[in-house]
Amino acid sequence: MEKNQDIIESTKKLLPSIIVILTIPLISAMIWVVYELHFVPMYRQLQVPGRLLVFSIPFVLLIGYGYLSANKYTSTLAGLLLLPLMSTYAQIMSGVIEPYASTMEMLEMALRPSRLLNIVSGSLQSILLHGAIGYLASKRTKAHILGAIVLTLLYLAMLSRVH
Repeated sequence: MEKNQDIIESTKKLLPSIIVILTIPLISAMIWVVYELHFVPMYRQLQVPGRLLVFSIPFVLLIGYGYLSANKYTSTLAGLLLLPLMSTYAQIMSGVIEPYASTMEMLEMALRPSRLLNIVSGSLQSILLHGAIGYLASKRTKAHILGAIVLTLLYLAMLSRVH
């Protein structure tokens, strides 16, 4: 009986972290898909500032979660899984929106292990950077928060191709 109680208690502690780890990329992917479908075709001249704004949202969420939770493990994991999950969510949402793709084919393609491996191997530096940002934010000191913000700004500068 006591063992069951321990399992229930540990699950209660982990569930909010799992929800956050899965939700940050989902929110980011929804914003990205809406941006790509609705704003890019209409406002080409704002593409770089829009992309920077859209990509800064996951970092704000990640730094905020790391700071508020102070849990270095889940904050780092949230950072490491941000890009692969966001990419997978975005592809699934885009596939659902596209009228010519069948849902099952789209899901099979989005969840194909080779595609997921390509995402991870092709963006390993970004994935590790996201993990470092989550870890630094969870330390909750001014220096670590500043480090997370500087890494975020460096990533956004790389993203916009500003040197």
